[in-house]
Amino acid sequence: MKKFLNLKAPIIFLSIGLIGYSGFFLFVYIMSQVIGQKEPPLEPGSQFAHFAEHLEGQTHIGFLTDKDMSAENNDGFFSQTQYILAPVIVELNVPKHEYSVVDYTNYKHLLYTMRLLKAKRIAHNEYGQALVQRKLNKK
Repeated sequence: MKKFLNLKAPIIFLSIGLIGYSGFFLFVYIMSQVIGQKEPPLEPGSQFAHFAEHLEGQTHIGFLTDKDMSAENNDGFFSQTQYILAPVIVELNVPKHEYSVVDYTNYKHLLYTMRLLKAKRIAHNEYGQALVQRKLNKK
């Protein structure tokens, strides 16, 4: 009984407990890293990937925006659209095509542009961009 009452026993039990406690959290951390590696990396432009299913047979589409597209200030969405929708050619601020991707900072500008083009929304994403289709006058 004297062995358990001395000071060494509580220190040993506390040390073993802390090692077990730390080991548990180390195991949880390692497993979360292993599981996280199985997720595919997010590809640039993946937010536009579902637009491709609506663009069968299209060679050119427009990309309409009110954002500053200078090299210093653009957010890269135009380039990402070109990348993910290739081989479809995406033209910046050219509204003459049947399909266009619209990316506006203000929802009112988006609605005004759709009304002006007499276009309807075909698809959209969680970032506020939309794929619109307008009726072209076929001669």
